[in-house]
Parts: sequence; C-alpha cells; structure tokens
Amino acid sequence: MASLVVLLTVVAAYLYIEDGRAANLIHAVAQPEKLEEPQEASTSVSMSPTTVGLTSAPEVAPTTTAVPVITPINALLIGDSILAELRWFEQGIVSLQGFTYTLNAESCRRIGRDSCGGREDRTAESVVTVLNNMTQSFDVIVLLGGYHANTDTIHDEIAAFVEVASTMAAKVVIVNYKESLAYPAPGSDGTRSMYTDFNETLRTMEAEAALGNATIADWNLFSKEGSTWFRSDAMHPNIVGTLAMGWFISATLRDPVTVCGGSHSPRHHGPERIQGRQGTDTFDARRRANYPHA
Repeated sequence: MASLVVLLTVVAAYLYIEDGRAANLIHAVAQPEKLEEPQEASTSVSMSPTTVGLTSAPEVAPTTTAVPVITPINALLIGDSILAELRWFEQGIVSLQGFTYTLNAESCRRIGRDSCGGREDRTAESVVTVLNNMTQSFDVIVLLGGYHANTDTIHDEIAAFVEVASTMAAKVVIVNYKESLAYPAPGSDGTRSMYTDFNETLRTMEAEAALGNATIADWNLFSKEGSTWFRSDAMHPNIVGTLAMGWFISATLRDPVTVCGGSHSPRHHGPERIQGRQGTDTFDARRRANYPHA
C-alpha cells in the first residue's frame, strides 16, 4: 500500500514539474472560460425610406414619391326596403367602406308619390319630398329605390327625382332593379319581371339624356350569380346579399367613372368574395308577415 502511495506521488510531481498540464486541465474543467461581450457592429441604418448602408457607404439621397390626393366623399344613400336591409341587419353596414354617408332608407317608400305603409308601422316621406326638405349638402346622392312604383309611373318618378337632385350640385347614382320573377310584368304570364321594364325605362332615359349627370349602377347584373344572396322573393337581400350590396355601393363610389358620369358597374366578384359575420334581422319576423312586399 505504501509503495502505491509513493508511486502516485512521484507521478503527480512529475506531471506538475514537467509542464503543469494536469493542473491546467483541472482548472479548465472547474472554471468555465469567461465569455467576452459582443462588440458593437460598425454598421448604421438610416431611417430614410430608401437608404440602408454601412457607415463607409456614400450617402444616398432619399427618393420623393408623390402621394395622390384622395378627395373624401360624403354620400346620401336613400331608398326603400331593399336599401333598409343595411340597417335591419346587425352587421349590415360593415361593407360600406371608403366614404362617409347618411343612410335614409324606409320600407315601402316611393320615389315621387305618396308612400305605402311600411313594415315599421309608419309611412315614409317620398324620396322627392326628403330631397326638397334637405338642408345638408352631399357629394353624391345614391338612389336605391322605386320598387313600389309600377310600369305606368316609374318614368315620371325617376324624372322627378332627377329634377330635384340636379339642384343639389351633387353627382347622382341610380342603382337599377333586381329583375325578380316574383313580380311579373303585366301580361307576361310570369315570364318577364316587372323590374325588367323598369330597367329598360332607365336605359331609355339615359339614351335620351333624361338622367342628367346620373350614373346607372347595374346591381341586377352584379348580383346575377348571387342566387344565395336573396330572400324567397329573389329581391330583398339576406345578410350575404346585404354585405354584397354594401360592397357594390362602395366600389361604385370609389370608381372614377362614377364621379365623371356614364353608366358603370363594378366587376362581379361572386359570393365567395363577400364575407362577414352572420347577422340577424333585428325586425320581428311576425311583423314581416304583415308586410310581404315591404
């Protein structure tokens, strides 16, 4: 045993005396090497929108981009129960974007004649009466109404609207009619919608320059593929159709053709592009039964 102790002592002394490698190895394991703090990088980033470089790089002059001036649009949206769906659904107005507006929509409202009794237990003033009493100014007046006219009165009602709107120094957009066969034209045996006649009246008036500066927005064409957008009458929109209608109005008002005049409609994007949270019609369904055409 004594011999073993002596041998180990001799070996340890030899290693220590020779080069201290054993001592260094023990120290390295017991004491981890100290990490140096990272040195600060010698690069700088300019906050200019176009310049990013090293400190030694030559200066680059920032570019100047002209920002187009966007004129805000203040619109009056006026109409009947079709347009009123925007306020009857809890989420109805979410797709009205890009402009400020006043929404004046009432059930059973007529354009230029006395209105009928609406689903909210009141009789609305006609569109012409509202405009004659209007003191607020607007950049654009959007008419989405006239479904309670008939083929004998629609021309004169539109003409009365155009006459009073032309005095308000505003551009005018007339949204045309959804050609639902639930409301057949007289003598058509159910094969032609009454609103097809209404749309033909609009086109004739436009061709005869009887619409002034009005633009016809073709809602009937835009919604042609949206068979799931409407209630059972194929005319009043459900929540999906209401969101589509709001998008359609917004896109129409954003298009320069609208503010310059001439018929125009936004390109149809299909119901898959119209998204929004499901809404609930806040009007009592039992009252709706009392006003099936509201």
